[in-house]
Amino acid sequence: SITGFVLRFFRNKLFSSIKKILKMLNIVKLDRLENDVNNIFNANVPISIIYSETDPGYNILLSQAGSVIKRGVKEKLFYSTLIKNADHTFSSRASRKKLISSIVSSVELMR
Repeated sequence: SITGFVLRFFRNKLFSSIKKILKMLNIVKLDRLENDVNNIFNANVPISIIYSETDPGYNILLSQAGSVIKRGVKEKLFYSTLIKNADHTFSSRASRKKLISSIVSSVELMR
């Protein structure tokens, strides 16, 4: 029902906000992915990801480590590239060509 959906949505938003506050106050530990990404950024190592429109990995990364990723973007330690019209394995020749070009650009950007 719509009421149930709305209640779940607001409950999830509330829990998410409370969790963010507790993390900022160091009351709750970071999740494993957040901790790993945080450690990489603390070592001043940039991360660059390249993904396709159908790849769920980027959304998973943002949902599990979004606050740490935002920090990486702000500190110029996180870069992402979306390759449109590609599946998650880059099976077409055109998408592989874009992938290779994106890899080269990412390496040059992080030098």
